[in-house]
Amino acid sequence: MEHSDQGFDGRFGKDLRNVKLEKGRCSCDVTVHDGLANGYGTLHGGMIATLLDVVSSVALLTVADRSGVSLELNITYLGAVPIGDVIEVDAQVIKVGRSVGTIQIDVRNKKNNKICAVG
Repeated sequence: MEHSDQGFDGRFGKDLRNVKLEKGRCSCDVTVHDGLANGYGTLHGGMIATLLDVVSSVALLTVADRSGVSLELNITYLGAVPIGDVIEVDAQVIKVGRSVGTIQIDVRNKKNNKICAVG
Protein backbone atom coordinates (compact mmCIF):
# COMPACT_ATOMS: atom_id res chain seq x y z
CA MET A 1 0.00 0.00 0.00
CA GLU A 2 1.35 3.41 -0.92
CA HIS A 3 1.28 6.38 1.44
CA SER A 4 -0.67 9.46 0.44
CA ASP A 5 -0.26 13.08 1.51
CA GLN A 6 -4.03 13.37 1.25
CA GLY A 7 -6.49 12.72 4.05
CA PHE A 8 -5.73 12.74 7.74
CA ASP A 9 -1.94 12.23 7.58
CA GLY A 10 -1.53 14.96 4.98
CA ARG A 11 -3.63 17.47 6.91
CA PHE A 12 -1.99 16.69 10.21
CA GLY A 13 1.56 16.93 8.86
CA LYS A 14 1.10 20.61 8.04
CA ASP A 15 1.30 21.45 11.77
CA LEU A 16 4.70 19.78 12.30
CA ARG A 17 7.67 22.17 12.29
CA ASN A 18 11.44 21.79 12.77
CA VAL A 19 11.28 18.08 12.05
CA LYS A 20 14.58 16.41 12.96
CA LEU A 21 15.40 12.85 12.01
CA GLU A 22 18.26 10.64 13.08
CA LYS A 23 18.62 6.90 13.39
CA GLY A 24 15.98 5.72 15.86
CA ARG A 25 14.62 9.18 16.60
CA CYS A 26 12.20 11.83 15.36
CA SER A 27 11.45 15.16 16.98
CA CYS A 28 9.36 18.12 15.90
CA ASP A 29 7.63 21.24 17.16
CA VAL A 30 3.91 22.03 17.05
CA THR A 31 2.33 25.38 17.86
CA VAL A 32 -0.97 24.89 19.68
CA HIS A 33 -3.76 26.70 17.81
CA ASP A 34 -7.56 26.71 17.90
CA GLY A 35 -7.78 23.71 15.58
CA LEU A 36 -5.77 21.57 18.01
CA ALA A 37 -7.41 22.83 21.21
CA ASN A 38 -10.26 21.66 23.40
CA GLY A 39 -13.02 23.81 24.85
CA TYR A 40 -10.72 24.92 27.68
CA GLY A 41 -8.27 26.56 25.28
CA THR A 42 -5.56 23.94 25.76
CA LEU A 43 -4.10 21.21 23.56
CA HIS A 44 -6.69 18.44 23.17
CA GLY A 45 -5.73 15.07 24.69
CA GLY A 46 -6.81 13.32 21.49
CA MET A 47 -4.42 15.52 19.53
CA ILE A 48 -1.60 14.55 21.88
CA ALA A 49 -2.47 10.90 21.23
CA THR A 50 -2.41 11.55 17.49
CA LEU A 51 0.94 13.31 17.74
CA LEU A 52 2.41 10.37 19.65
CA ASP A 53 1.08 7.92 17.07
CA VAL A 54 2.31 9.84 14.01
CA VAL A 55 5.74 10.93 15.32
CA SER A 56 6.50 7.47 16.73
CA SER A 57 5.73 5.94 13.32
CA VAL A 58 8.18 8.32 11.67
CA ALA A 59 10.85 7.46 14.27
CA LEU A 60 10.33 3.77 13.54
CA LEU A 61 10.80 4.40 9.82
CA THR A 62 14.34 5.64 10.53
CA VAL A 63 15.35 2.09 11.53
CA ALA A 64 12.79 -0.21 9.87
CA ASP A 65 11.65 -0.89 6.31
CA ARG A 66 8.04 -0.07 7.14
CA SER A 67 6.03 1.47 9.92
CA GLY A 68 2.93 -0.70 10.27
CA VAL A 69 0.11 0.11 12.69
CA SER A 70 0.02 0.90 16.39
CA LEU A 71 -0.82 -2.10 18.57
CA GLU A 72 -0.92 -0.23 21.86
CA LEU A 73 -0.79 3.40 22.87
CA ASN A 74 -0.28 4.40 26.52
CA ILE A 75 -0.21 8.07 27.46
CA THR A 76 0.29 9.82 30.76
CA TYR A 77 -0.94 13.42 30.66
CA LEU A 78 1.08 15.60 33.03
CA GLY A 79 0.01 19.17 32.26
CA ALA A 80 -2.07 21.41 30.02
CA VAL A 81 -0.62 23.41 27.12
CA PRO A 82 -2.48 26.62 26.27
CA ILE A 83 -3.14 27.97 22.79
CA GLY A 84 -0.09 29.85 21.53
CA ASP A 85 2.50 27.70 23.30
CA VAL A 86 4.86 25.47 21.30
CA ILE A 87 5.43 21.83 22.17
CA GLU A 88 8.32 19.60 21.22
CA VAL A 89 7.50 15.98 20.51
CA ASP A 90 10.49 13.63 20.80
CA ALA A 91 10.13 9.96 19.85
CA GLN A 92 12.93 7.47 20.42
CA VAL A 93 12.90 3.86 19.26
CA ILE A 94 13.68 1.58 22.20
CA LYS A 95 13.49 -1.82 20.48
CA VAL A 96 12.60 -3.27 17.09
CA GLY A 97 11.73 -6.93 16.77
CA ARG A 98 10.56 -9.01 13.79
CA SER A 99 7.00 -7.68 13.96
CA VAL A 100 6.77 -5.19 16.85
CA GLY A 101 8.61 -1.99 17.72
CA THR A 102 8.66 -0.10 21.02
CA ILE A 103 8.95 3.68 20.99
CA GLN A 104 9.17 6.13 23.90
CA ILE A 105 7.79 9.64 23.41
CA ASP A 106 8.07 12.82 25.46
CA VAL A 107 5.97 15.93 24.83
CA ARG A 108 7.50 19.08 26.32
CA ASN A 109 6.13 22.62 26.52
CA LYS A 110 8.95 24.73 25.15
CA LYS A 111 7.76 27.83 27.01
CA ASN A 112 8.47 26.41 30.48
CA ASN A 113 10.47 23.29 29.51
CA LYS A 114 8.02 21.04 31.40
CA ILE A 115 7.00 17.62 30.14
CA CYS A 116 3.24 17.66 29.55
CA ALA A 117 2.79 14.06 28.33
CA VAL A 118 4.73 10.83 27.97
CA GLY A 119 3.92 7.71 26.03
